[in-house]
Amino acid sequence: MQITEGHDDDRQPGLADRIARSWRRSVEDYRLDPHAPRRPRILSSGECRELRERSESLLRAAQSRIARLERQIADGGYCVLLTNERGETIDFRGGAAERGYNTRGLRVGACWSEDEEGTNAVGTALVDGEAILVHKHDHFRAHNAAISCSAAPILGADGRVLGVLNASACEAPDDRRSQAMVFRLVRDSALAIENAVFADAWRNAWLLRLSPAGELGGWDDGPLIAFDDDGRVLAASRRLQLGWRPRAALPDCSLADLFELPRDGLTAHAHRNPGVPVPLRHFSSGALFHAQLQAPARAATRAPLRETAAAPEGFDALAVGDPELRKLVDRIKRLADSPLGILLLGETGSGKEAFARAIHGHSQRRARPFVAVNCAAIPDTLIESELFGYKDGAFTGARARGMVGKIQLADGGTLFLDEIGDMPLASQTRLLRVLAEGEVMALGASQPDRVDLHVVCATHRDLAAMVADGRFREDLYYRLNAATFRLPPLRERSDRREVMQAVFDAEAQAAGRRIALPDDVLDRLLGYDWPGNIRELRNVLRYAIAVCAEPRLRVEHLPASLLDALARPAASARASQRPVARELADDRDESLKLRQALADCDGHAPSAARQLGMSRATFYRRLRDYGIAPGSGRRG
Repeated sequence: MQITEGHDDDRQPGLADRIARSWRRSVEDYRLDPHAPRRPRILSSGECRELRERSESLLRAAQSRIARLERQIADGGYCVLLTNERGETIDFRGGAAERGYNTRGLRVGACWSEDEEGTNAVGTALVDGEAILVHKHDHFRAHNAAISCSAAPILGADGRVLGVLNASACEAPDDRRSQAMVFRLVRDSALAIENAVFADAWRNAWLLRLSPAGELGGWDDGPLIAFDDDGRVLAASRRLQLGWRPRAALPDCSLADLFELPRDGLTAHAHRNPGVPVPLRHFSSGALFHAQLQAPARAATRAPLRETAAAPEGFDALAVGDPELRKLVDRIKRLADSPLGILLLGETGSGKEAFARAIHGHSQRRARPFVAVNCAAIPDTLIESELFGYKDGAFTGARARGMVGKIQLADGGTLFLDEIGDMPLASQTRLLRVLAEGEVMALGASQPDRVDLHVVCATHRDLAAMVADGRFREDLYYRLNAATFRLPPLRERSDRREVMQAVFDAEAQAAGRRIALPDDVLDRLLGYDWPGNIRELRNVLRYAIAVCAEPRLRVEHLPASLLDALARPAASARASQRPVARELADDRDESLKLRQALADCDGHAPSAARQLGMSRATFYRRLRDYGIAPGSGRRG
């Protein structure tokens, strides 16, 4: 067995050739001017919020490691950036010298793709797919020639690039060897983040964490193996090579083929000695490892795990003990492979995306992409380019090589359009052509491209009322509503206890905690109305698990806002009777409801949005539609 970093060593053989190739791309492909005075493009605060929401899972996986990296290098004058797969900065840690970094474009929202900024560590790492040190005059843009940057791509469990981790110094010695230590720290931190992403993707499999005997590295740095209940290897993290190329098709092998201790011995040790490492010796090399075993998040009695980490788990992964909900699921299953579009109705947070993923996982398209788009979370100015994509030069600021839209990315699979009621009318017209003709026309394209996809839509809005008001296309509505299903809110489900236990188990496993949910705490949770439904439940339990340092959760670990609500049953009951939040889909006078919500919240728009179960973006958009000032309703 060989443990490998998957990167060049600190001397980076071939670095000069990589820099030269990047410069040629900057001149010949992107046609950039190295002496142009412009700084990196900066996204608006609204666009930054949307980017962070879309990258929530990556940000969560990277948070602790980024903070650790910042502590290690901040005193040396370095800042830390995390970007998404397009080179757009979604997190920044700059310490006391943040203003100096901002003037050089080192900040949240800065766009560091190679086709916009030429040779730079983030953009070139994205293109090459490897860690790189771009030191001072290696940069293509002259105004970046004083910066030294070390960057490493972060790959998801399926091998696709999720983003880039980068450390930059505005002032550094001319000798690039001075950056060797920072380069190693960035590279190792990116691998640790990959491990966190890998562990989350395979949380429903057995996970084996390895550390070579005699090494001092932490468990979060070590390689990982995912295997099923029968001991069959499903996947391995990038740091591990067991005789096959990383990310190639895995051989048909089991843990018993690799290690002297068979799989049953591992699980028995884990049950007897939770958290205690066990020595393992690899058959072929004789190398000795220390190993920790992590149990699956869900019971091992369900259907066998698929080999694709990102593959949805189908309806078996959903808690559906409610009899009426089971009937609904049975009917949806029969439509999973139908060409009919499916429309899911329900309050915000009621699990519409989880059901959409289950539909995809139950269908014959399950091996193809599942692409989710929140129509309410994308600004009106970006939604068409996000959905339909664009060709190079389609508009000012467009990427030099264009961008593939979400619809085309879903070709062969399932496209999930969440909050379809918030899609602008112009985009509705273009979407109708996709559904009617199976073609998508990218912005700036002269010919459409054929697409084959199943469309699942969801909304908490009354589309029929919107059609009557002229705010939603009638022809699109009748194409979407052929198979309509209403998901009940959490408070109406008879399987609430089962749902709460399942969500708690999943969150505890994701946090790597062995912790119990006592009946008295569960009974208190059952007494709450849950206006935010399963999404609110998940956030409450995630908080409680994070602050609990004991083996059993206690009521005191719940968020203060929830405890306050539980202490005011009369007020809670009155709130639950308000039609403002509960009957939005049944009452067409939305303008009155928006005004009433603002009045109830003393003009505080974010609170009013939460009361109505809307995202902030949707709430502000509806206020603009009706000409309502965000601060209206403020008393005094």
